[in-house]
Amino acid sequence: MKVISSHVLDALGGTDAANIEVACHRLHVDGTRVLLVQTRADASGRIAIEVDVAADNEAVRYELAFGCADYFASQKLSSGLSRSPIGDAVFRLDLTFVADRIHVPIIIAPHGHSTWWSQADR
Repeated sequence: MKVISSHVLDALGGTDAANIEVACHRLHVDGTRVLLVQTRADASGRIAIEVDVAADNEAVRYELAFGCADYFASQKLSSGLSRSPIGDAVFRLDLTFVADRIHVPIIIAPHGHSTWWSQADR
């Protein structure tokens, strides 16, 4: 088992993105997508998903999708903010060289997002 974790921060509110919806899919080389989990971040904006990679070949990828548009729609935003064409923040992950855990921190805003990766996750 490997773990995909994240800490989601709301740049607009300066807070954790509590209760944001997150989905994790396994992506097969033939295009098949398998939903592994659909969850919500806890009060501190964190998630941790265990994935069984034992049967994966090197072409399998994992997709982590953050429901940013729905999250910001649920917040009390200033009426001056325009609706964004950016709906979800989606990341495709290659776990073949990750030993135990990969952490995907993300800062979200209504019109964009930012993430980074540290080799400490290896």
